[in-house]
This record gives sequence, C-alpha cells and structure tokens, in this order.
Amino acid sequence: MRSALLGLILLCGVPHRETTASASAPAAPAFHHLHLNDSQWPFLLNFYGRLFDSGATTRFTIGDVDALRSGSMLMLINRATSSPSHASAIWHFGWGTVSLGESYLAHAGREVAWEAPLPPHLLHLHLLSVTPSSAAAWYRDVLGARVELPAHPSASSRELPPPEHRVAEALVWIGETGLLIYRTAPPLLSTRGQRADHFAIAIRDFDQVVTRLRERGVPVSIGRAGGVVGRSAMIEGPDQIAIEIVEAS
Repeated sequence: MRSALLGLILLCGVPHRETTASASAPAAPAFHHLHLNDSQWPFLLNFYGRLFDSGATTRFTIGDVDALRSGSMLMLINRATSSPSHASAIWHFGWGTVSLGESYLAHAGREVAWEAPLPPHLLHLHLLSVTPSSAAAWYRDVLGARVELPAHPSASSRELPPPEHRVAEALVWIGETGLLIYRTAPPLLSTRGQRADHFAIAIRDFDQVVTRLRERGVPVSIGRAGGVVGRSAMIEGPDQIAIEIVEAS
C-alpha cells in the first residue's frame, strides 16, 4: 500500500535520552489530524474501513473533505484529481506502538503477524530530515513537544543506507502521537499538494501561540486549509513540512 503511505510497523526500543521543551516554549500541543490528498479516496476509505474496528471508527465529511475518526485519531482525505508523491518530510504513517527503533529489515525478519481490526488510535508518523537533531529541537523549542534522542546517533548523510534500513535518529511526541525522524539527503520538497499534505496540532491560547510563532520568525498564514471547523493557521516546520495549528475546542 505504498500509494496510501501505509506503514504497519511495531518498533522495538533502544537506549535513548529525553529532552524537554525550553521554558519559553508554548504549552505542549495535542495531535489533531493527518491530511492526505489522494485521487483514490473512495478506495482508501473502504480500505481503512475494512482494517479498523467498525464499532470504534466513524466515517463522515467536513465540507468536501472525507474523514475517519477513531478515538483521538483523525484522518482527512482530500478528493484530489492526482496523487503526487515527491520526496518530502512526511515519509509515511503507520499504526502500533512506537519508540526509537530498528530498521524495516529487522522488523520484517521477525515476521510480525497482524490482522484486522487495527488500532487506528495509535497513529504515528515517519518523517525525513536533512538534520534530524535540529528538526527535533525545533519541535521541542517552537511547539513545546517532548523529544527522545538515541544514545548513539546515526552517521552523516554521506554514509546513508537504503531508506528501508535506516533507523530513526529522533522521536518527537505530539501528545500521544509519535513522530519518528530519519536522516535523508537533500533536497526535500514542500509537503503541500503532495499525497501527505500536512499534519495538524491542537493548541489552546490560539492568539498567544500565533504571536509567539511570529516573534520567532515562523511564517504564519491564518485561515483554513480545508476540513477544519474553527480558527486555524498554517506554518512551515523543518524541511518544508506543513503544519496546521488548530484552536482547541
């Protein structure tokens, strides 16, 4: 299911050190949603509908955007005419417990079995970055996220193994949602308009957070990116990743 950016990965932990947000960082946000653009949106809705527990999953629309919700997990799927997928900071997403962990090859070697229904409330993201530690620091200092770094970080980009053999160099926690960050070589294009368009976080004190972001030099565009009710803003994070800031209700 590469076209759906589906990763069904259960990662084992390795020694790490945890870093906390600075005193000037905003209060820790909560993960709000993942937003996709896909020309195969009817197929995706049916696919995930078969995988997830129908008793715990709700399918609905917000305007012309389709949505799936299960617990705290919210996925929006825009009805796109095409499904572009160039190298960007959002590599893929998955379900299951997550920690700093092993490579896909080792995971596949264990032949971990899975079957429906999957626990969609355990959504996590796999991100790419030219400088994972700097990206993780940005999430910590600018968004107030909790960060875990490995005890032995990976080598420089000149020694990168194939993507499926790479190990995450940082784990960022947005609420209960983990963002695993892997090193990649440049360039990375903006996520906007691609299959995985952006992810969103929910914050309180919307005006205060927007002011703080602008003071830090973060470009902020007020408005709705589609599928969100209430006030929101778009910002650009590390490696041109689009992040929507949604006012918590």
